[in-house]
Amino acid sequence: MSLNKIKLFILSSPRIYNLIQNSRTRLRLVRIMWGEMFHLFRYSGSMNELTSLSSLETQILLRTHGVEKGLSLRAPRKGFGQKNILELIRYLDNYRKRGGNDEFIRIQCGILDAYIQYHQDSPESIEKISSAYQAFRRDLDDAIPSRPGGIIAFSKEENLSARKGDFAEFARSRHSMRYFDNAGIDMEGAIKKALDLAQCSPSACNRQPQRVYLFRGSAKDEMLAFQQGSNAFASEIDSLLLVTANQSRYCLDIHQPYVDGGLYAMNLLYSLHYYGLGTIPLSAGMITAAQRKKMCRKWNIPMNEDLILLIAVGGMPQDCRSNLSRRNPSAGIFRVIQ
Repeated sequence: MSLNKIKLFILSSPRIYNLIQNSRTRLRLVRIMWGEMFHLFRYSGSMNELTSLSSLETQILLRTHGVEKGLSLRAPRKGFGQKNILELIRYLDNYRKRGGNDEFIRIQCGILDAYIQYHQDSPESIEKISSAYQAFRRDLDDAIPSRPGGIIAFSKEENLSARKGDFAEFARSRHSMRYFDNAGIDMEGAIKKALDLAQCSPSACNRQPQRVYLFRGSAKDEMLAFQQGSNAFASEIDSLLLVTANQSRYCLDIHQPYVDGGLYAMNLLYSLHYYGLGTIPLSAGMITAAQRKKMCRKWNIPMNEDLILLIAVGGMPQDCRSNLSRRNPSAGIFRVIQ
C-alpha cells in the first residue's frame, strides 16, 4: 500500500485519525509537563529557601502577610502568631546578613513595629518577640529606619466616594477586607450586576473560559473548609465566589486558562468594588486533587474547569481596616529592552 493510500485511509476513518492525533498530543503534553517539572525543581520558592535571597524573601513575605492579616481582623487576638513572628525575625536576620535589600527590610520592620504597637497595653504577652526584635534592630544600620506598615484605616464613605473618581483613584481605593457589614444589602443582585460588568474582561482569541459559582450558607462553609486559609474570619463572609476557567477551550497552552481566568478575576474584583461590596481574593492553590474531585462531584462542577481563585464578598462596614501591604516601586520591576 502506497503512502498516499495510507493517508487517505487514515483521513477517511475519523476514529483512527483521532487516535493518532490524540497520541501525538499526549506525547507533546508529556514533553511540556516534563519541562515544567524541572523548571519548578530549579526555581520554585519551596526549593533552596535558605540559600537563595529570592526564596528567603518569599519566606519572609509569607510570614509578614500573616502578621498584617491578623491585624486587619475585626478584633485581633492579643499575642497572635508568636511562633510565626519569631521565625520571621530569624529569617530577616539571615536575609540581612546575606546582604539583602535595605528597602525590603524597612518594610518588614514597619509591619513588626505595628504589631508591637498593637500590644503596647499588654507588652507582657509578647515578651519573647519584643526581646528578639530589639536584638535584631540593634544590629541594623541607623540608615535603615522602618517604613510605616501594618494596616490602613478608612471609612466606608471615603472608600465609596473614590469609586466615582478617575481610574487611578478608583484602583487605589480597593482594599481586601476581612470583616463585613451585610445588613440591608441585596447581595445576590449586586453580585449579578458586577458579573455583567466583569464580562468585558479580555481573553486569548475571545475564548471566554470563565465560569463563576456563588456559594452561600452551609455550602459556603464547606468550600471555605477546603480552602483552609480563612479560618480567622470565615464567619464574617456572607457570600463566596469560585472563579474557574474551562481548560477545554485551550490546546497545548497549559497556562493560558490561569492567565485569562486571572484577568477575569481582577475585573470581577474591580466590578464588585464599583458596586460597593467589600472583597478579598482567596487562593485555591492549596485545594488538593482529591478535594477538588470531591467538591466537583458534590456541586456538579465539571472537572475540565481549572480552579482560579475564590472571592469572599460582603457589605463594607462603616469603619474599615485592611492590610497596608506596601507595593514595590514600579522602577524595580521595569526594564527596557532594545
